[in-house]
Amino acid sequence: GDDVELAERPVSAGSNDGDRAFPEDRERTASLANLRKLVSSPSQEPVEPKPLATPDKVKPRPVTPRAEATDVRAERSHAPAASLESDLSAAPEAVPARVLVEAYWGLWRTDHYLLVSALSLDASDQLQQSLAKNILGAMASEIKSTQVVNWPVFNNPAIPGNDEEGFRGLLRALRIDCPQLEFIALGLCQGDEWADRDEWLKDALGDPVIDFEHSLAALAADPVRKKALWEKLRLLNRPANV
Repeated sequence: GDDVELAERPVSAGSNDGDRAFPEDRERTASLANLRKLVSSPSQEPVEPKPLATPDKVKPRPVTPRAEATDVRAERSHAPAASLESDLSAAPEAVPARVLVEAYWGLWRTDHYLLVSALSLDASDQLQQSLAKNILGAMASEIKSTQVVNWPVFNNPAIPGNDEEGFRGLLRALRIDCPQLEFIALGLCQGDEWADRDEWLKDALGDPVIDFEHSLAALAADPVRKKALWEKLRLLNRPANV
């Protein structure tokens, strides 16, 4: 009977007996060690990024309807949206068509007369010039200047100043230089496009002392027309030898 004192045998960290005898203590000790490590120093291990949300988990953003956007713009412009749409869809107002007149005229000036005749492309310029000289010579007047007017300047009547009113303004400007001369008209404004022909001619060049319907070219080979013009010239009490 001697009492035997049992000494506690330490358990080695690598002992298999310790692993079997105290599994809970070993796990608790490891957890505490990990916590102290995390608190004392930041972790150097890379943190795995959180996965992005999948498309079916993304909440769609509200979209402003087109009608609402239109109303906002309409409020800024102080006009209802319906009114703006109506203005855009409305057809433009009809613009009165400009009248396109054509004229190829010759003007001869003397000390007493202004002879204006329609010219023809079918007759030579020399022939028409000679007839004008003979008519004015028979009226005891010598030609001082000759001018040719070809209208319109452009084929598009929409161009400002290229319409009938522009032509009228041109003739008025020519007449200003010689208001005292008696005006003789030969074959002027005979087409259907000349509305109110007599008033138009009077407004552009003044009252003609002779208004003959045939031009110089039409007189050239027609003795009947020449005789008719001769009768009109006699009314001016001038000698005539046309």
